[in-house]
Parts: sequence; C-alpha cells; structure tokens
Amino acid sequence: MPLHRVKRKHPTQVTGIITNGEHKAAVRPRVRTKGTDITAFADKNGSYTQTVSPERDVLLFESDNYPTRKVLLDDYISVSLWHATKKE
Repeated sequence: MPLHRVKRKHPTQVTGIITNGEHKAAVRPRVRTKGTDITAFADKNGSYTQTVSPERDVLLFESDNYPTRKVLLDDYISVSLWHATKKE
C-alpha cells in the first residue's frame, strides 16, 4: 500500500510519549527529523516535543537499546519500540 503524504504549509509541533509496551525503559529515547540533526530527547517519563518543518515528514524514533523506527508524519502517530527479532 503506498504511503499517504500530508502536505503542510506550516511547522507542526509533535508531542508524545515513547514507550515499548512492556514498561521497560528505553535508554536515551529520542525523536529525530529524518534528513536533519534536529533531535528531541525524551524526559524520564518518555515525553517529548518536537517541531517539524513543512518540508520534512519522516520521524525517526531512536534509543540506545532498541532499533530505530521510521514513521511518516500524519495526523496521529502511535509508535511502540521493541527489540529486533534475532535472525538465525
């Protein structure tokens, strides 16, 4: 299914809480706007706020102990972090 990109005229403020669904802490959880060095580090509760320019629409959810998740910016985003499945 093709991605649906939402054209925006103004910067968008994105807020949320980074969790992994298992109540285990992510190490240095952060959200980065793809193609930039703009990064928002989450607080101890996983909360973050980031302003995304209209030219950008992909967010990277990162931490030191989980693989990066790439997410297309839309009206609503729900992202969970999880460990990568070990390949045999």
